[in-house]
This record gives sequence, C-alpha cells and structure tokens, in this order.
Amino acid sequence: MNWWQRLRQRDRLERELDAELRNHFDSEVEDYLRMGLSKEEAIRRARLDLGGDDQIKESCRDARGTRWVHDIAQDIRFAARLLLKDRWFTLPALLALAIGIGLNGTMFTIVNAMIRGLPMDAPERMMSIHARDSAGRWRGFGVSYQDFRDFQKVTRAFRDLVAFRSATVTADDDRGAAARVSSAYVSANTFRLLEQKPILGRDFVPQDEESGAPAVVILGHDLWSDRYTADPAIVGRSVRVNGAPATVIGVMPHGFGFPVIGDMWQPLARLPGIEGQTRDMRSLQVVGRLADGYTQVQAQAEIDSIAVRLAREYPVTNGNMGAVVAPFPGSFAAGGILTALMTAVGLVLLLGCMNVANLLLARSVGRSREFSMRVALGATRWRIVRQLMVESALLALGAGLLGCVIALAGLRLFANAVSGITFPYYIQWTFDARVSSFFAAVCAGTALLVGLGPAVQASKAATACSVKEGERTSGPRRRRLTTVLLTFEIALTLVLLAGAGLLMRSFLAVYRADSIVDAAHILAMPLSLPNERYATAEQQAQVYDRLAARIDAIPDVAATAFASAVPFSGGPSREMSIDGPPRLPGESHPVVSYVTIRGRYFEALGLRLLRGRAFTDRDSTRGSEAAIVNQRLATTFFPNADPIGRRICTTLPNAGPTALPSCATIVGVSPTVRQQYFQEIDPVMYVPDRGDRADLTLIVSSHAMQSRLAPLVRGEVSALDRDISLSDIMPLDRAMTGSRWGHRVFGGMLTVLALVGLLLAAVGLYAVTAFSVVQKTQEIGIRMALGSRSTALVWMFVKRAALPVAFGMVVGLPGAFALGRLLQRFLIQTSPAQPIVFVGIALLLVAVSFAAALLSARRVSRLDPLTALRYE
Repeated sequence: MNWWQRLRQRDRLERELDAELRNHFDSEVEDYLRMGLSKEEAIRRARLDLGGDDQIKESCRDARGTRWVHDIAQDIRFAARLLLKDRWFTLPALLALAIGIGLNGTMFTIVNAMIRGLPMDAPERMMSIHARDSAGRWRGFGVSYQDFRDFQKVTRAFRDLVAFRSATVTADDDRGAAARVSSAYVSANTFRLLEQKPILGRDFVPQDEESGAPAVVILGHDLWSDRYTADPAIVGRSVRVNGAPATVIGVMPHGFGFPVIGDMWQPLARLPGIEGQTRDMRSLQVVGRLADGYTQVQAQAEIDSIAVRLAREYPVTNGNMGAVVAPFPGSFAAGGILTALMTAVGLVLLLGCMNVANLLLARSVGRSREFSMRVALGATRWRIVRQLMVESALLALGAGLLGCVIALAGLRLFANAVSGITFPYYIQWTFDARVSSFFAAVCAGTALLVGLGPAVQASKAATACSVKEGERTSGPRRRRLTTVLLTFEIALTLVLLAGAGLLMRSFLAVYRADSIVDAAHILAMPLSLPNERYATAEQQAQVYDRLAARIDAIPDVAATAFASAVPFSGGPSREMSIDGPPRLPGESHPVVSYVTIRGRYFEALGLRLLRGRAFTDRDSTRGSEAAIVNQRLATTFFPNADPIGRRICTTLPNAGPTALPSCATIVGVSPTVRQQYFQEIDPVMYVPDRGDRADLTLIVSSHAMQSRLAPLVRGEVSALDRDISLSDIMPLDRAMTGSRWGHRVFGGMLTVLALVGLLLAAVGLYAVTAFSVVQKTQEIGIRMALGSRSTALVWMFVKRAALPVAFGMVVGLPGAFALGRLLQRFLIQTSPAQPIVFVGIALLLVAVSFAAALLSARRVSRLDPLTALRYE
C-alpha cells in the first residue's frame, strides 16, 4: 500500500490501530490476571509495559509516511484561525495582493489573446515569410507572386505555403443595394492549411486557379446571415463582385474571418493583374506551417538558400533582396507597449508583495514571544518557517481567488474600451489553460516573495531572543530589511509614474495636434465605383465631379472632396527622396504618408494653405505633376529652405531597386493633419487624383447636424447610380477619437497602474512610519519627559522616512529611463527622458511620500508621556 492509499484510508487504519492496541492491552491484562494479580494491578502493570497510547500511535503514524500531510493540514488550520482573528492585517494584505494578481491576470490575458495565434492545433508552428533587403530591413510584408511560387515548389521545411492579399470589394445582386465587403484573395490551399472547412458547399480546389476557370467565391458567415438571411440555397447562385459575376461555392463557419476580418474569399488567380506581376511587385503575404521535425531556424536557412538562388537568377529584381521567417501573427504579437504594460503590472504586484512583506515583518515583531516560546519548547527554525510560509500561501491563495474576479472585471472594461477597434478574428479576450497556469504560477511566486524573507528573519530572531525580550526589539537587521523594501517600493513607483507621464503627455500632444480640424461637422463615406461601368480614368473623373456637384447643391454643405485615405485613420506610405537622387543598393529613404485627393480637400477640413497654392486641373497631367506637403514634412526635410518649387520623388516601400520613382513638384504647404495613428505625427504628401481610382472616400463638411446630412448624401449617391457602393457613413470625429485609442487605452491603463502603485507606496510608507512610532514609544516618552517638543519628534520620524524616499528615487531613475526607451516608438512629440515629466513625477512622489509620513508621524503628538514611559 503506497502513501496515497494510506492517506485515503486513514480512518480505517486508525480504527485498526485502535483495535490492535486494545488487543495488545487486553492480552497483557489477561497475562497478569493469570499470574494472580488483581484487576486494578493488572491494568496498571499493562499500562506501564506498553507505554502511552498517544506516543505509540504517533510512532505508528510516522511509520506510514503520511505524517507530513497531517502536519501541513494542522498548519493550515492554525494559519486560517490566525488570519481570521487578525483581520485588520489580513484584509489590507489580501486587497494589496489581489489587486496586483488581478491586474497581472488582466494584462496577461490581453497579451495571450494577441500571441495565441490562429485557432488551430499548434498555432506556434505557423510562420510568415517577409521580404527584406540586404541590410536586413524588412520591406513591409510583401512577397511577389513569382517568388511565392518558387518558395512553394522548393520548400521542404514547410508542410505547405499559402499566399493572400486583403481587399475591399463591391458585392452586388438582386437582394439590395451594392455593398462594400472586406475580402481576401487566397491561394486554393489556404483553408486546408488553416484546418477550416466550409459549413455549406465546398472549398477552393486547384482548378479554381487555372487560367480561364469560372469565377467563384466563398462567403463569410456574417455576410451570409445578414445579406442572404442564412439561405442555404445561396450555394450555386451567382453574385456580382466588383461588377463581374461569380458563383457562390461555399459558406465558412461563424467567427472565421482570415486574415483579419473577412466576409468573402476569391481564388488568388482572380486578383487583377496577378499573372503579369513582376518579381519586384511584392504585394502578397505568405504564411506556412512548419513540417514535422523542422524548426524556425531550419526554415530560415532553407528560405535563405532559395532567396540567394533567386538573387543570382534574377539580379535586376531580386539582387538586393532576401527573406525572413517570423512567427505568425507578426503585427499583432506583443510589441513594446504590451511589454511595457506587462512590466508595469508586474511592478504593481511587486509593490503589493513588498507592502505585505513589510506588514509581515511588523507582525512578526508582535509574535516574537510566541516564536521564542515555540523554540524553547523544541520547535526548529524549519518548523517556524514552514508555519509562516503556510500563512503566506493562504494569503496568496485568497488573493488569487479575489484576483480572478478583478481580472474578469478588468478584462470586461478593456473589451468595452476597444469595442470599436477592429482586431483579427482570432483574438478573443478569454481565459484558457495558459492563463490558468499563469494565475497558478503568480500565486505561487507571490507566496514565496511575500513570505520567505519575513519567515527566515522571524525564525532567526526567535532562536536569538529569549522569551522575555521577544516583544521588545525589532532588531537592526529587520529594520534594514524594512528600509530596503521601502526603497524599492519608491523606486518601482517612480518607474510606473514615469511611464504613465510619458504616455499621457503623448496623448495630450496628439489631442492638441488634432484640434486643428473641427471634425464634428465633417462626414467621411468610403465608396467604390463599379468597374465595368467606369473602366476608364475619364469615366471615373466624370462621376466624381457629378457626385460632388450634386452634394454641393445640398443646403448647408460647405465643401465636398475625395481622398484615398481619411485623416487620422492610416493610409499608404512611400519612401521619399528630395530632387530624386539615385537609389543605392540597400539604401532606405525617409517614409512619408501618401494621400491622393480630389476637390476642395483642405476647405472640407476647414483649413487654409500656409504657403503656395491649391491644385489645378493641370497638376494631375503627366509632366506637370504637383504635390502639397504638410508643415511637418516641410520643417523636417526643408528646415532652412523654401520647399516651394522643390521636386520630391516617391517609391513604394517594397519596390525593387529598379522601380521607377514617381516625382512631383511642391506647390503648397498645408497645416499638419495627422494621417497615421499610434506613432509620431507623420509627414504627409498630397497629390491630385488622376481619375484612376475606383475607390475613394467622400468627405463632406456641413453646417448642419450630421444625423440630418447623412441620409441626404446617401440619397444623392443612390440617385446618381445605385450600383455605387457606399459604406457606412462615419463622422470624422469618430475616426479621430478612434485613432487615439492606443494612447487613450494603454495610457489610461498605465496611469491606473501608476496611481495604484503610488497608493501602495504611500500606504507602505505610512505603515512603516507608524510601526516605527510604536516601536519607539518608550524612547518618545523619555524624550518628552526630558523636554523635547512633539513637533521636533514628528519631524524626526519624517526625516527618517525621507531616507528611503531619496534612495528610491535614485534607484528608480534608471528604470524610468529604460521604460521610456521601451515606449519610445509610441511617444508623440515627447522624448523618453522628458525633463518636465520626470521633474513633475518626482515632485508628486515627494509630496505624497511626505504627506503619508507626516500623517503617520503625527501620532507622536497625541502620546501621553506617562503612558509612553510605561509602554512595553
């Protein structure tokens, strides 16, 4: 019988032990009775021979090997009674640890959702392949179609490779008005690699990608439910995609939206111009699953060898290019801001642990006599340490359970805060086995951090002190440990405050920059023209002009314009060079945002050009290309020169070294309107629309209410051509607010963490000062009896508290600088070592620390000298 079985059958074994001892006792009594002794004498002799029942039972239990379980159970019961009795210690300790554990759980759940990957077996084996130049810089996410085919044919490290490209298409049929749909062109093997099957119809097959194959599409579940009322008969019917008929062959499951949020998929061969693309047109994303037995390093080596061969065979397009293998997803994996936030919540938990450790140190002083007495009765240091560690473990367990509730509440708050943000379909803010394991690990680590140091210190003091002096001294070593813990609390709080201050300053900088546009009276409406009806640039230009004229005729409309990207909402970027110097191998030019505009764009935004002129019709003709740049671009690249008349050239970021640049002459400088989000305010280059885009965003400014204007604009678009696809009309202020979500949400989170850390540090300083006052009560009584003023005694304790505050600020400054460097990518018009931020948080920390110490030390002024002299 093993120890686990003996433990489970403890009651039966105890009954058998009692019966066996009774049998031995009765046998001894009978033997003495047969020898002629009286019954009383026989019982007495039997007891003397066998010894005490309890000692015998303890020896038998030790032999079973389960004694340690009963000892631990006894320790747990004793610890639970003590914690319930001392609730004024237990409740603050539980709350401090639960906040730290809960915040860590919330943040880890968010990070875990972003790194969890695709909903499939072993998602960590999914890899992306990205192009890169000879200097090792990534060239966006682009891989050319021809390179993809070569990778797919040769690779052995990948089970299979798929390529795809996201797009927005126009879906039209007899069910209603045309609609813009998030779509993707995917290779035929994509869904099989992702282990996803249609719930209706069939998957793509290789024949769907052959030249001349009938056009087919697969619908997403939401599109099937909303537009086609979940009609299973839709499979086999024809719909129009960008004006061309295509047959619906399947419907994907609910919740599937690869690669980000998709509602329609077409074979990659249907991507316009895909077969004629050259190798320097790197516009596809490539994903593959590692084959069994292969690692990322081996896959990288294989892809490198293929890239070297392609560079040798095609030197013009691939001579300067390589490839990098990276885990999928790339852009949604934990970046600097998430790393900073995970660090911040870890610091909050560490602050809570230090606070509770200080409370335990103070509590152990009150229990010194208890520990000394236990040592005198034979308890070992290990026995005392074990008892205290069990108490810490119970605290950590209770804090973990409460932390789960806090984590769920925090997760719900975060989900509500980002409800309007589009995340990839596979990101779900839910608990899983990894999160549960994290909670268990954090609770175990918390128990060790909180309890081990105070337990060891208390056991040392117990063996060194007598029972009589146990209550009288806290010991210099214990005081030094308390000071060290408090110093690190102040240092960690400084780090948290620095990160929060930097992000909040960045948010204010973005807010001030955006205030240049009165977005409350502007509407943005993405639209798409049917390709078969407006195939030429002249036809597209005409329909845009006619639509602008119709909308300008609406009362209260101030201006109408079109743009390839809405302000504040991102957009394409290009590499820019001034006066077109030759492009050297491996060279990267500055990156600027590139926006195509048509109509009265700046007037629609309520802006006037700072210098130069607006576009004319001639500026969009070949040979007379013109551009308007924002003030940010002008001051960055022409700091001491006039940009008007200078010629700038741009190329796509993933273009090859032989790609011809697109050049234009600067004719105007506009106010700086932020185009990108969650990054430094960007330089923007505006170029006139040549009528060669079928998808532009209509921008309308008005003096009327947005709710009244929106149906009028939609009516004019439908009256002009009902086949023009018009997406949901979006107020520009909503786009502006949404673009600030990163700084608003993450900056707010870091600010909350910093305030919690500041509160914990203040409480810790208050508790340590109060404990010091209690320990020095007799000394205070003597000083007061000798004539010391209470004010001087108060300041004595405040000055002692200033020492860990000063040391903590010195220790915390390098950590604050390090956190600033980690957040540098997300700082807007703010340096990682912004002096005003660091001075401000230093003053705040000093003020709060001073207030906490002073409030606690004021207890001295309320002490009665006679009572203090008699205090023990």
